[in-house]
Amino acid sequence: MKSTTEKSKEIQAVLFDVDDTLYDQAQPFAKACEALFGRVYSFSIDALFASSRRHSDEVFELSRSGAISMEEMYIYRIQRAFADFQIPISDAQALEFQR
Repeated sequence: MKSTTEKSKEIQAVLFDVDDTLYDQAQPFAKACEALFGRVYSFSIDALFASSRRHSDEVFELSRSGAISMEEMYIYRIQRAFADFQIPISDAQALEFQR
């Protein structure tokens, strides 16, 4: 039989925020963009964010399976998103954006 202390430590629920209703990923994304590149961009941050999510989905299984590292996924998704707007960024810039 489990003690009261052990019972209170059992997981009661697990939440998945699949639609960003609990945590809005777009806000820190916009802040990272502004921190690295200022406000000198001529594109929609929302469009860049959507592009980043799309490119992230492209390599999610590769990163999950270990075929590519998380770092490689971070670089890929943000470089591809910026490339969609004809803006090249380096690997170092992509990793700094992720931080």
